Amino acid sequence: GVTTATIASAKAGKIQSKDATIEGVTAKNIAANSRGDVTNVTVQEVQVGAINASGAQTGSINIAGVRLAIRNGRVQGTTNDINAGTVKLENGQVENVKLARPSFTLEPSGSYRASADLSLGGGVLGEMRLGPARAGGVASSDRIELKDFVAEALDGRASGTATIALTKTGTSRVSTDFNNFDLAAILTVLS
Repeated sequence: GVTTATIASAKAGKIQSKDATIEGVTAKNIAANSRGDVTNVTVQEVQVGAINASGAQTGSINIAGVRLAIRNGRVQGTTNDINAGTVKLENGQVENVKLARPSFTLEPSGSYRASADLSLGGGVLGEMRLGPARAGGVASSDRIELKDFVAEALDGRASGTATIALTKTGTSRVSTDFNNFDLAAILTVLS
């Protein structure tokens, strides 16, 4: 059989974990359709309150076009592009943060994989001015990958790939080309 449901809106108050706080979530225009062992859920709009996670803080974020498919405990999801705006850091901020083509998979075991094309409009880190940056990003239970990244800073450009292990047994790797960096500015930032 087929089961369908529609919900005008759903709201959760403050969500808090060990390393993160979300100041509320509101989902509007929710539709669910369950057919056999697959449930599809669409949410027209999700409003996420300010997020504070591991020293990074966002303002509120609107996410449109959330699509979920749930089968045998596995959740796969996508959304429209996300504009997170300015993200404040402990020693600076990153501006015009955008995620294009975000998608994720959450396995019944708790392992996950999320991907998006990330772009940053610039910002400041300590005393270092950052220019635009972009990368294809993939995060999973055991690593974070930045593919084909390009970042501008210190009057130069860095490009390459990076894999950051999130487990003790994983291996981190960075392959980067630096072009036209201002070495005096690097020494000033590091001193």
